[in-house]
Amino acid sequence: MVTGTWFQDWLSSETDYTWRLTRAESGESNISADLGSHWFDLVQFATGAHVTEVLADFATLIPVRKKPTRQVLAFERLTDVPYEEVKIELEDYSAILFRLDNGAPGSFTTSQATIGRKSDTEFQVYGSRCSYAWNHKRSNELWIGHRDTPNETLIESPVLQSPETAGYASLPTGHPLGYHDAMLNLMRDFYDVVKAGGNEPARSLARPTFRTAGRRCGSCRRWSSPTAGGHG
Repeated sequence: MVTGTWFQDWLSSETDYTWRLTRAESGESNISADLGSHWFDLVQFATGAHVTEVLADFATLIPVRKKPTRQVLAFERLTDVPYEEVKIELEDYSAILFRLDNGAPGSFTTSQATIGRKSDTEFQVYGSRCSYAWNHKRSNELWIGHRDTPNETLIESPVLQSPETAGYASLPTGHPLGYHDAMLNLMRDFYDVVKAGGNEPARSLARPTFRTAGRRCGSCRRWSSPTAGGHG
């Protein structure tokens, strides 16, 4: 089975507001179409399986918010800004049960009103012989769980990882890579393809393409409401 969470707190106060809470601008979903779409894409990439069914429970934890009467930036700290009270129609919490095409069940919970959680992303995969867990805040570590032997923590390492992933560990073991490094690796793959005349280098993993986006969005339309509002 697969399970995971993505928690943030930037919408945990009634004075917090964003265009994502407006149906006219965000579509039929706020957090599920935003953080949910990214989490599901991450899990599908990590497992190699695709989501075929979902069942979701949406909730609006703060039903009335104080919308600033002037334009504000996301994550901006506001003081003494005129506001108007507005009714919130979209969710700031969702719990989603899902099924992968290999038959594995899963669950995902996300909220932007979890105080203290700035951007806490995690997924766990439980198999028949071992388990895996990964958290964005400790992105260089992969927890591997066993039943009859000690658990392991694999630190990102070009000498310990498989050839398919070792090329992305561009620093010596113990030197942490981060979110920006992941973006650099992604763009490096893209430019390698351009330089190779459109041919995918052998080192490259499953690099996302327009074909990938079409497959994901096609699936989203079949999933119905959790991602019907479009991606973040």
